[in-house]
Amino acid sequence: MRRAWERVAARALQGSEERARILPSRIAPPRRARDGTSAATDRDTAEVLLDPERADDVRAALRHARGHRSRYMWPWEHTPHQHRHGILDDETGTGRR
Repeated sequence: MRRAWERVAARALQGSEERARILPSRIAPPRRARDGTSAATDRDTAEVLLDPERADDVRAALRHARGHRSRYMWPWEHTPHQHRHGILDDETGTGRR
């Protein structure tokens, strides 16, 4: 989900000044989910994307993601250890592994 979120956000902010300010570290290796910096950046990104003037850009990015799913979500390169079974789907909500 993180990769999909970052890619959709980057596409929606393509060409904007906010993209340069908010997303420069997104090219770095994935961060841990409990990383406070990541959460703060996600909040900043979400606030920018919630601007009504961005609605068309967000819709277009989501439409692109629906049409090109494999560019946004793909199986884990290295499956993380998980104590629960059945939640490591390569595409969330599909029930597939």
